[in-house]
Amino acid sequence: LICSLLLSTRNAIYAVAKRMSSTTPKEFGLDLCRDFLIEYPSILEAAKVEVVSTKWSWAAVGDAPHDYGFEKYSSESTAVMSALLPLETDPIEFSIISKIKK
Repeated sequence: LICSLLLSTRNAIYAVAKRMSSTTPKEFGLDLCRDFLIEYPSILEAAKVEVVSTKWSWAAVGDAPHDYGFEKYSSESTAVMSALLPLETDPIEFSIISKIKK
């Protein structure tokens, strides 16, 4: 069950990323919340997700960028906690943004 749930969650994240036009981690988090609430209205009353954004760059092989390899550009990440509480016709949404250095 846990493996199935994780695969479903990962697939939902990819599907939302492909379908939506989110340009920030905050917008993407809210889009994910909306998608889960629309997809599972009988079992979810609210949704909360955390999106962690880390800068990556193409890995270099010699002087050329690697075809599919990446490396961390920076040790700094941005974490966004987004939540959506659907109250009748006027949903409440909020996000908390914080910088993380590792």
